[in-house]
Parts: sequence; structure tokens; C-alpha cells
Amino acid sequence: MTFLLVATVLIFLAWLLRLLKPEDAGIFSVGSMVLSFSAGLVGAVQCVLTLTGSCEAFFRMPWEMPFATFVLRIDSLSAFFLLPIFGIGAIAAVFGSEYMHSPHEKSNLSVSWSAYYLLWLSMILVVLAADGLLFMLAWEMTVVSSFFLVISGDGNRKMHAGWVYLLASHLGAGFLLVMFILLGRETGSFEFASLSKAADFSNDFRSLIFLLAVIGFGTKAGFMPLHVWLPEAHPAAPSHVSALMSGVMIKTGIYGLIRIIFSLGMPVWWWGWFLLLIGLLSGIIAIVFALAQHNLKRLLAYSSVENVGIMTAGLGIGLLAVNSGNHLVALLGFSGCLMHVLNHAVFKSLLFLGAGSVLVQTETIEIDNLGGLFKKMPWTAVSFMIGCVSICAFPPFNGFISEFMIFMAAFNAVSIADSLVAPGILVILGLSLIGGLAAACFAKAFSIVFLGNPRSYHAVDAKESGKAMRYSLAFLAISCLILSVFAPVFLSMPFAVVRSYAPLTSIDLSGFAAETARVVGIVSLCSLALLILTAISVLFRQFRLRNREIGSEATWGCGYDQPSVSMQYTGASFAQPLTELFDGVLGIKHESSGGDQYFPAKASYESHINDLFEKMLFIPAFRFISDSLHKIVWIQSGVVQLSILMIALTLFLLMIVGLF
Repeated sequence: MTFLLVATVLIFLAWLLRLLKPEDAGIFSVGSMVLSFSAGLVGAVQCVLTLTGSCEAFFRMPWEMPFATFVLRIDSLSAFFLLPIFGIGAIAAVFGSEYMHSPHEKSNLSVSWSAYYLLWLSMILVVLAADGLLFMLAWEMTVVSSFFLVISGDGNRKMHAGWVYLLASHLGAGFLLVMFILLGRETGSFEFASLSKAADFSNDFRSLIFLLAVIGFGTKAGFMPLHVWLPEAHPAAPSHVSALMSGVMIKTGIYGLIRIIFSLGMPVWWWGWFLLLIGLLSGIIAIVFALAQHNLKRLLAYSSVENVGIMTAGLGIGLLAVNSGNHLVALLGFSGCLMHVLNHAVFKSLLFLGAGSVLVQTETIEIDNLGGLFKKMPWTAVSFMIGCVSICAFPPFNGFISEFMIFMAAFNAVSIADSLVAPGILVILGLSLIGGLAAACFAKAFSIVFLGNPRSYHAVDAKESGKAMRYSLAFLAISCLILSVFAPVFLSMPFAVVRSYAPLTSIDLSGFAAETARVVGIVSLCSLALLILTAISVLFRQFRLRNREIGSEATWGCGYDQPSVSMQYTGASFAQPLTELFDGVLGIKHESSGGDQYFPAKASYESHINDLFEKMLFIPAFRFISDSLHKIVWIQSGVVQLSILMIALTLFLLMIVGLF
């Protein structure tokens, strides 16, 4: 716990430096960068020590809050989730130290950095909190701090995005509060140590707690249809904040869900099916919506929903395996889920920071206004390409490893467990579809943004970003490779978490863990061999061409050798063959003019996509609530005496309810 306290102090000092002179890009900026990075490193050391040592550490102090205790605990589960919190929080802060001084960024630096460090500290407290009420206090701190970051961002709809996020977050928090109240009433305490008693309660009560946890934590994680805040908030927030929110903050929802599930003992059979279906549907629908987006950060936001779906599918098949007594599939499913938490934190942060680098240099992230940036921004382009390869689960990068483990769970479920054949087949088919659509989505994102010629004036004069931004991108890109090549080493961390699950603590998983590490090690060696072979091929090509004159010629243009930049593929035209297949889900609206003539003097085409769930579910629901509340607005008459009477009546009714 000492290392964590040191890391917290370093984050606090970095925050103070930012407050002293937030507009300065000199010694104060460098000092805060060093402190932020040091905090991430120190915190990560504590987490690794905890995970490898299988130890717990507590910190308790007096607290005057009724019914609550200020107690912090670091165990294997909290240590694992602290790794991306410390790591990505530090890298995003380093990136933001330069990003926030770009001309397009109009945020109040004092407010923005204060909210950033508060969000970072509150996420640490969420994962360390060992009391339900302390957890809810930290949870609300993450909501409020990130709300201010969203509304201070660079999106045109930042106020709308901020309020959508705030409303969705508080709806989820309401379900969590009810869950903790019910648990506290039955166990006699809000401390997490008492949650183990819940394993002895009836299946009906445990299932109610499970559903409340899925809704409450699923809102933060972005389960469909509770995801509506993500595609609004992420494009509006500053890019380093988007990286922290998407790469780390939404994972606190996964953390909370796993924490509660691990406390409820042996799972009921339908819990796994429920999570499995939520995960696969979220993954498939979200990547379809991502494929149709025109805004790069909005595309990445929908992709985060897709990847949360993959994690949830792994968690679901793991629960089904525990219920059926298949411990190998359980180990693979849970470990694949946890490894994807770590891997997604790295490559999604890399992609959001890459989008931020593009935004700084072009002042836009509208995909169809970009193009030709590979030669102008090679660091950003290569880093973004590595992120795209990783998120598509292609070797030799880290996204492949975690999805490979979930595939291993599914194939083993089909081959050795009769009761798991159906869920195994669903996972195989679902992940295959998600993977194919993800490959098309990020082929579109990378090629339209970085290849071809500039499609507008935004991309004409772009240049590479500064050192802090470049090095942050390079660090995350290298991390994507390290997490893949040394995957057997990192697997010991999720294995330590899985062993802490009560139904598996009495099971000897060492043989399964060793076999899994061996198989993943072979895959890692193949990935490394592929990387070495690629490097040798590149070097051999350079050697062969060293004394040759290299020229360039125009390719055959079907008889027309002077095309304009408007004749290139756009993002919409690139994705059209696939988006047309899902038009019933996307509901694309087309607007065109001049296209019905052979040689139009002027022609235009635009397509618009509205979120299906926002349009069909949330907007009608909130409109109904708004109309209903307007019917009783007469209560707010402005008369003080009437307001006091209403308060007195409310207290009287609460007293009567309390008697029963």
C-alpha cells in the first residue's frame, strides 16, 4: 500500500504544478509530466508486486460518514485494474501537456487539468474502495470530474454530450445505490469483506443483485442499449481525456461487475447466457455503427462498445463454464476477458491519442476531410496503424492474444463439454463476424485518413506533432508489441485474479494455467517470427535497391490521367457495400443533388446515421418523462410556504414508511 500512497502523492503534486501556472509550457509543464509518469510507474510496481505475491493490503482510517468506513484494499482484482489506470493516466497526461496548448483547444487549463487529475485519483479510489458507500462516493467523483472534462472539450455538441453523459451516469448510479443498500441490509455491513455472505443467500436475491449490477455497471461500461453516452461524450472531450475515458474509465464498469459476481458465489445458470448475449449483440451492433461513422473519434467510441462486448462475452462463457464444472473453459474465458481489458486500454488509448494528433495538425477529425497524412505525419501514421492492427486482432500485436484466448475457450467448450456446445458456437460465430467487420472498419479509418491525397485544405499543410505527443504514441505502440510477444509472462496476472474466484479457489488450476501459457507462448513465438521475417524482408528490399534509381509514375487511370481529389474513395463509399447490408439497423438517411445528370455542374451527397437505441428508446422515454413533469410544474409556484409544506409532507410520509 505504501507504493500506492506515494503514487497518489505524486499525482497530487503534479496537479499542484498545473494549478500554479497552467498556461506555462516550460518547467511547470515538464515537472508535471515527470511526476505523472513517475506516479504511473510507482503505482504499476505496487500492482505487479501484489499480483505476483498473491497478497492483500489494507488501509483503514476513522471516518465520520454514517454507516460507512474509510477502508481501502488492494487484492489481485483491484491490482490488475490499477495497472491500466496508472499507466494510461500517466501517458495521457504527458500527451495532454502538449495537446492542451494547441491553437484549436479553447479549454480553461486550470479547470481542465484539475478535473483530469481528480478523474485519475477518483478511478484509483473506485478500484481500491472496500466499502460500498465509499465506492459510490468515488464513483460519483469520476462522473462529475469527467463531466467537466467533456463540456470543456473541443466538440461542437459538447454541452449536449455532457448532459447526456451526466444523465446516463446517474441513472446507472441509482441502480448501484439500490444494490448496495440491499446488500448492506442483508449482510449487515457495506464493507466488501461482508459481501462473501451473499453467496449463501437465495438464488432469487442473488439474481436481483446480479441484474442491478449489470444495469448499473453496464451503463458505465457501455453495454447496449445503455451505451448512448459514449458516442456523444468521447468526440466532445479533449483527445487525451477520451483516451483515459475509453481506455480506462469504462473498464471500472467491468471491474465493478466482476467484483460483485465474484462475491455472489456459484453463478446461476442463466447469468452466463445473459452476459454472453449482451456481449455478442453489443459487439456486433456497435461495430456496424462504427463502420458507418464519419467522425473519427465517434467511430472509436462505438468501437469501444464493441470491445466491451468482447470482454463481456468472455466473462459470460466463463460463468457458464463455472456453472457446468468445466474449469479449463472458465480459466480461458475469464483470462481472455481480463487480458482484453489490459490490451484494449493500450491500443484504444493509442488510437484516441493518434486521432488527437491528427486533430491538432488539421483542426478536424471528419474522416472525409482528411487524406494523405502518412507522408506528412509518419510517427502518427505508423502508431495509428499499429493500433488498427491491434484492435482488429491481427498478429503480431496484443489484440490478437486476448481474442485468441476467448476463441480457445469457445473451441474447448465445443470439443470437450456437451453442455457448452451452443454457447461455444455462438462465441465462435459472433467473434468471427465482429473481427471481419472490425477489419473493414479500421481499414476504412486508416486508409481514408492517412493514404491517398488530401481531400480538403485541412490536410494540405499538416505536419508531425511535437515530441511529447510523438513519444506518447510510440510508447503505446511498442506496448502493443510487448504485450503480445511476452504474453505468457503477462498471463500470470489474470490467472492470479481467476484463482481468487470463490468457486475456483479449491480447484487446482496450475495444470490448466501452464498448458494455456504454453499454447499462448507458441503463438507469441510465431508472432515474433512474423515480425522478424517482415523486418528482414524490408531490410533485404532496401539492400537490393541501394544502388538503383527509384522513380514514380502515375498508374493507369482508365484513360483519364488527371483525376481530382474528389474522385477518391470517401469513408462512406468505402464502407457502402457493408453498410447497405445493415441498413435496417443503421437507418442511414441519404441526401443528394445533381446525381441524376450525366455531366452535372454541381453535385453533392451526404449520409446521416442516428443511433437506433437513442432514437427508438431513450428520446421517446425522456420526452414522456419531460411531458409528465411539465404537468406538475405548478408545484414550483415560488411560494416559500408551499415549498416548506411539501418538504414537511415528504418527511411525514417517509416516517410512516419507516414504521413498516
